[in-house]
Amino acid sequence: MEHFKFTIENELVLLEKYNMTPTELFTVRVVLLAKEEGEYEWLQRFAQTLKLRDILVSLQEKGIILKSWKLPKEGTRLIVEDIPFNQNFQKQFFRASFEMG
Repeated sequence: MEHFKFTIENELVLLEKYNMTPTELFTVRVVLLAKEEGEYEWLQRFAQTLKLRDILVSLQEKGIILKSWKLPKEGTRLIVEDIPFNQNFQKQFFRASFEMG
């Protein structure tokens, strides 16, 4: 997994600026890997260990995921490509990972 390499400093900046937990930042990383690169395995493995739904709700409440997005009902398939991230957050995320956004 060569995508989204962060320095510890850049991770801390994102965590502080957006009041995120490390778990939320990791969730963003695996969702964007699935969305941008088709790397679904990481998201599937991660979703089995934690309550992905709760994390997505938290990210939405923090404005990282757009509030206009309707989280599918429990038991319904989540379509990762439909998750809309806040453009300002996404640009900062890609800059922090030294990728063009």
